[in-house]
Amino acid sequence: MSAEQNKAIVRQMLEDVHNGNLDTLNDHPGMQAFIPHVRNMVNSVEFLDQDIVQQLSDGDSVVTRYLRHVIFKQDFMGTPAGSKAHIETIMIHKIQDGKIVEQYTQFGRIG
Repeated sequence: MSAEQNKAIVRQMLEDVHNGNLDTLNDHPGMQAFIPHVRNMVNSVEFLDQDIVQQLSDGDSVVTRYLRHVIFKQDFMGTPAGSKAHIETIMIHKIQDGKIVEQYTQFGRIG
């Protein structure tokens, strides 16, 4: 697959999570271990918007840095309910045959 096709797969996955369509994560073997965390996060926050700040692809790897603006619906990882936050995330995905087969995620809260 081309670099642009691989980046589109990751963008679609992020959009699905943003819209609460978590069932599509089951289509990607590399996302299986991440699903419980994503479900917990989706239940804990209201997504206001998300912006992909940077996305790079090299071979079968895609690196995405994005920013989500959220409101916490309940206490989550030390953050009280009702708080607004900007969460910057860097994800690295390995794509094979149109599927995410590996992923690494680094979260950072910036306000």
